[in-house]
Amino acid sequence: MIAQEYLTICLIEELAELQQALSKCLRFGPHDHHPSKDSKMTNLEDAKKELSEVFGILGMLNNFGVPLEANEKLAGEKVERTLSFMQYSKEQGVISETSDISPSKQS
Repeated sequence: MIAQEYLTICLIEELAELQQALSKCLRFGPHDHHPSKDSKMTNLEDAKKELSEVFGILGMLNNFGVPLEANEKLAGEKVERTLSFMQYSKEQGVISETSDISPSKQS
């Protein structure tokens, strides 16, 4: 196994850990924490930690010659498609009427 393969496996594992942390945010709430763990890190804090670790591995892959940076045009297109599908889901009653699906501006 070469370093790029090893780091790709690490990235896959970190993405799975991010997926799990985000699932816990939805299942138990973002401000809850695991009751039996010594750490009182909230689910949201855990998700942020896992996302940071994903970015760390992406940086390492880049340093080893595997550039996986985002394409802003493709990212923007994905946002537009997702907003369109969210509107459709709202019309189907899947997203509640009280949900605001317009993107918020983060500072």
